Amino acid sequence: MQLDALAEKFYQAYKNQSQIDLLIDRNNPISVEEAYQVQNKVTELKNNQNKEEVTGFKISMTSEEMQRVVGKSNEPAYGTFTSNNLVQGNITLPSDTPLLLEPELVFILKEDLSAEADMEEIITKSNIAAGLEIPSSRYKHWFPFNEEVKLVDIIADNAFAGGILVGEQVEIPSSLDWTNIQVNLMHNGEQLATGLSSEVLGNPLKAVLWLNEKRVTQGFTLQKGTVISSGTFTDPVPLKAGTYTANFDILGELSLEVRD
Repeated sequence: MQLDALAEKFYQAYKNQSQIDLLIDRNNPISVEEAYQVQNKVTELKNNQNKEEVTGFKISMTSEEMQRVVGKSNEPAYGTFTSNNLVQGNITLPSDTPLLLEPELVFILKEDLSAEADMEEIITKSNIAAGLEIPSSRYKHWFPFNEEVKLVDIIADNAFAGGILVGEQVEIPSSLDWTNIQVNLMHNGEQLATGLSSEVLGNPLKAVLWLNEKRVTQGFTLQKGTVISSGTFTDPVPLKAGTYTANFDILGELSLEVRD
């Protein structure tokens, strides 16, 4: 199947909020870079046909275990957020597809990153915020995770990019220990999970550095205003009705109301 045709099928599934079977032919697979081309074409369709603007990126598969599951990948993947992905504090559960929840550290760029950006440049040119990401997929039976889903399937399907709730952004503290930021995730006042920033490639800065390097190889740069969800601190939590609260030890509390 041609890349344009694949992109159109993914876009129609997105637009119609429908669940689909895996689209990529196992006997004639596409490459990772072709999968990103499909993702970019879908983003163009969102912009041209639905007036959605690109707002940022989510970084997925920031654990070695997830990379192993999808086919011995040695790097993460990214998805593209548009204006329709931004959540304003509450959502309504869809009736026919599962959603997940992940607490993440979000970077908001104050300036464009250079093609050669290192971690120090990322720190200098970023603010940070607490984030609650809501992964989703166009695929049937995608969660619990279906090991038939491979890396190219994930990338073409926008790397599970769904909603993103971003808290108040703050300047990065000079003494921040990037490996030891802690989050406590609650549901209706009961603890669900705790996690550390070290779960994100050992350090969330490494995830942003990877994203910048990956985008540069594709002919793009990360620009001022870009929102980057850097990777989950905990295992994904199946979303259900109620109030979720994430307490980040350096960023305070962020809450999401989920309705049936």
